[in-house]
Amino acid sequence: MHRARSDAPNPILPGFHPDPSICRVGDDYFLVTSTNEYLPGLPVYTSTDLVSWRQIGNVVTRDSQLDLSAAPSSLGLFAPTLRHHAGTFYLTSTLVGWGHFLMTAQSAAGPWSDPVRIAGSGWDPSLVFVPREGAVAARDDGASHRASHRASHGVSHGASHGVSHGDYLAGDGRGADAGDRAFFHYSTGTSIRGFFIDLSTGEPLSDEVELWAGTGGNAPEGPHLYLVGGYWYLVIAEGGTSAGHAVTVARSTAIEGPYQPHPDNPVLTHRGLSSPIQSVGHADLVETPNGQWFAVVLGSRPLGGHGYQLLGRETFLVSVSWQGEADARWPVFGTDKRVALTTGLAGTPVSSAFADDFVSGTLDPGWLFIRTAHPTFARVGNGELALAPTAATLDDAGTPAFVGRRQSAHSYFAEVTVRLDDAAEHDDAAESLEGGLVARRDERHHYRITIADRGAGSDAPPGADRYAVEVITRIGDLTQVVAGASVSSGAVRLKVQAVPNLETNPITGSGFFEFSYLVSDEAGWHMLATLDSRYLSTEVAAGFTGTVIGMYAHGARRTHDDAYAANGMYSGDGGRASTSPAAHFSGWRSGADPTRTSTSADSLPQPSNSEGTRV
Repeated sequence: MHRARSDAPNPILPGFHPDPSICRVGDDYFLVTSTNEYLPGLPVYTSTDLVSWRQIGNVVTRDSQLDLSAAPSSLGLFAPTLRHHAGTFYLTSTLVGWGHFLMTAQSAAGPWSDPVRIAGSGWDPSLVFVPREGAVAARDDGASHRASHRASHGVSHGASHGVSHGDYLAGDGRGADAGDRAFFHYSTGTSIRGFFIDLSTGEPLSDEVELWAGTGGNAPEGPHLYLVGGYWYLVIAEGGTSAGHAVTVARSTAIEGPYQPHPDNPVLTHRGLSSPIQSVGHADLVETPNGQWFAVVLGSRPLGGHGYQLLGRETFLVSVSWQGEADARWPVFGTDKRVALTTGLAGTPVSSAFADDFVSGTLDPGWLFIRTAHPTFARVGNGELALAPTAATLDDAGTPAFVGRRQSAHSYFAEVTVRLDDAAEHDDAAESLEGGLVARRDERHHYRITIADRGAGSDAPPGADRYAVEVITRIGDLTQVVAGASVSSGAVRLKVQAVPNLETNPITGSGFFEFSYLVSDEAGWHMLATLDSRYLSTEVAAGFTGTVIGMYAHGARRTHDDAYAANGMYSGDGGRASTSPAAHFSGWRSGADPTRTSTSADSLPQPSNSEGTRV
């Protein structure tokens, strides 16, 4: 665990945590981010100080909620918005290719409802709850003033985003209190549009209107509305979610506009700066119980002279103040429109150190699968995670037997012990079986270290060891075994180690990944390969995710069939439900590597007792 810090660092959620959205309920904050093709989807975190975050669950935990089986990598689940109102949590998001949706829960930890589909194209949907008198605001109107006064003092935010996240909502499906209405707004890619909706059906209750097209930057998106001091403030992102990213603001006395832009837009951006934090944008605001304001934003920390993003877009915290007289009051972000390297708040930052000894039947909620929330290819308990190969491999846009975690530090390691079943002892033996560790960006960009069973009667030379440890690269259309060694046992410990390049020389890359193995009856690790990490970066592989490192299993032909898919690999009484061979993993350890960084390192990881996905 990290020790408490008087000035906790940014980012507050390191690694692949893009598109953050936040709300407050009493003294507790809740935050959610995007997950794209990974499931369980849309992780939910909680904190009482805005810097000490703990994952308590995920929103999409059932394949019956949403079908991601055909979701292309980096698409899938986009940009959620989290709100709380009258005792209920509301989440809006987009499943690319299917549309916008709304889910609800009584607890942020879940379980979350099945989705209510909401009409509209585009992405980045948001929701705000509007007292009827506040929808057509006249600043001098008493009722409107009372609504905005409650909002500006955090009463209506429950999460304190103004009227949208607090204690207004209707019992008739339109809002929680009589007369309150829900206003849905989203990006079309060229402008921000919105309409009132029926929360129970997702049907529009008003004509759709264009709110604002931004300041002229590319892709106006990520909209959120806040009622403060009698004005509706519309906060959006512009410039695309890369080097040109920025936050811009407009305001109106009526929620449906017209909106007037901030006189000094953009209000937050790092474009053109030499800051180690880049691509800043996609802000969501929250007010603390004592009246301070902050925003969560996405950003990245590229490496090397040309800036290669390996971790993906992360979640940062920036202070917000309201400046100016009542008729000219605007939000001011950070100092000089920048996100600082530290938050200015005391707390215990999120640790990248993690351990799992797989002693129970439940996985920590931070584990990720590809395009499924119910990994029937896996079974956990009794000190191991067993993975049976599926029809899909890591090279396929399907659901391979994969369980992984976000790489959450530039200097980072992950290691695990792998043991292969003896394929010859199983009725449904594969022609070959392998299991290992993979650093994944997508199907076309990943590095893996694997132990493979060449199989009895294989083409291995006489007297040769039956098992091989290999390092295999996939970069675009090219796949190559770059290193290998024979071993006598089907059980080895494997390690992936990320070593960052902290130089800014324009001819340097982002660093490299080291791949090593350890045989139990031998002393010391054997280094097999060192690979350039830039080929897994956003700048090379493209997309919207980050590096995810995890365990996988693969067979030369399918061994995990539908006959036992419903119950996973094992029967309920612990006996084998199938004779298919599997790869067995034990003793997972990961985190920042204290031997490869000059900054303060995470302590040795300890096993997690968090509840999550049961497999």
